[in-house]
Amino acid sequence: MMLLMDLNEQADKDFGLARRKAWIRKLALLLRGTSAGDGPPASFRNLQNAFRAYNRVRRGIRVVDTDRIVGSVGRTKDFGRRFLPLRASTGGRWKRVGVAFRS
Repeated sequence: MMLLMDLNEQADKDFGLARRKAWIRKLALLLRGTSAGDGPPASFRNLQNAFRAYNRVRRGIRVVDTDRIVGSVGRTKDFGRRFLPLRASTGGRWKRVGVAFRS
């Protein structure tokens, strides 16, 4: 018999799974002796300064492959480069986004 979960239970389960994936990934990187694999994304401000990219051009809404994202505006300590949650405190936001996505 299959048990059905409501959206909040599914969001809790998804967040727990994502946290475990992030922890396992971090452990694997430590065991391999590499630390640069899935740390927090670079700060947008630091990348902007490094590339001297100060002009802005409005290009509208576009689909971007997540592998091409190299930085973040704020929240750089909350999520890794693969968008896995690095902190348990991000659970509320993660779950709200998960419920909205699934509904």
